[in-house]
Amino acid sequence: MPTRPTFPLLFTLAAGQVGWQRLAAGSRIHLERGQGLLHEPPQWLAGRVWQTPVPLQAGQSHRLARGGWVRLDARSALAARIEPPRGPLSYARQAWERTRTAGSATSRPITERAYR
Repeated sequence: MPTRPTFPLLFTLAAGQVGWQRLAAGSRIHLERGQGLLHEPPQWLAGRVWQTPVPLQAGQSHRLARGGWVRLDARSALAARIEPPRGPLSYARQAWERTRTAGSATSRPITERAYR
């Protein structure tokens, strides 16, 4: 069963790798090192799906205007940090996620009994 990421989310990509992450509007992506090309969540533009490309260098950040699936292409080996949106609702959501997942170190698989 997929689990929600804990923030701040830290990840690394080797040159040529692509990473995907579903993020909320207002999330911030910060490149710690390397170079990458960030593709914002898809949107409809003139009857076509479009993802705005945003080139990032080490030390640069980008805040998402819309939520959705974000793609990060590594032009060189990179390390990135993703921070959740700030605000009262984001803090409440983080608190809820901590409470909901407290005591469970790992996710548990869904068994057939769950569907009966």
